[in-house]
Amino acid sequence: GTVTLTQHYQRVGGTVTIGGKTQPVLGAALRGDALTFAFNDGEGVLRAAHVVVDGPEFKGRLTGRAGNVTITGSRR
Repeated sequence: GTVTLTQHYQRVGGTVTIGGKTQPVLGAALRGDALTFAFNDGEGVLRAAHVVVDGPEFKGRLTGRAGNVTITGSRR
């Protein structure tokens, strides 16, 4: 999927697109280098992301019904 985030100071918002469906990012927060956000996936399951931002990249975990999955990404 694709996560599109915007930041204005510490405020973060955006969308997640999975399988052609776009959902809003919920409860996004940036505290130092820690970024957290949640979204409902294509099946309506709430997923929560907890990542550490390092320059243009991030790495962390995505939690949900199926457990934890490692996620990575980069700024475009």
